[in-house]
Amino acid sequence: MPEELYTEIKGNYAFAKAKDYLGDWHYLAGENEEQVEKYCDNYNPRGIYPHESNKLAIDAWMNYVDPIMVAFHFTWVGKRHNPFVISKMKHSDYAGVSGQTDGYKTAIKRDLDKW
Repeated sequence: MPEELYTEIKGNYAFAKAKDYLGDWHYLAGENEEQVEKYCDNYNPRGIYPHESNKLAIDAWMNYVDPIMVAFHFTWVGKRHNPFVISKMKHSDYAGVSGQTDGYKTAIKRDLDKW
């Protein structure tokens, strides 16, 4: 059986492409369509009182979106935590308990001490 080229997003989520009054595109993801529509109605780019022209206009609802695109290019507008976040290790996670890094840097230091 051939390997799948993509994985589907499990669960019910709403994805939309919206345009602001300047013509810029915004890609939105939420738990349901009501949350996305509420975000578009309350959109306020400059922190001023919302005006009618500041709203986002939903151009299209999307049925399928690649998960990696959602992780990097979509704004999460849902109420609970973002399920599409990719965790990244901090530099301190690579360091040992004493704060010294193990592995490659230690091997280079050991080789330089031989000279």
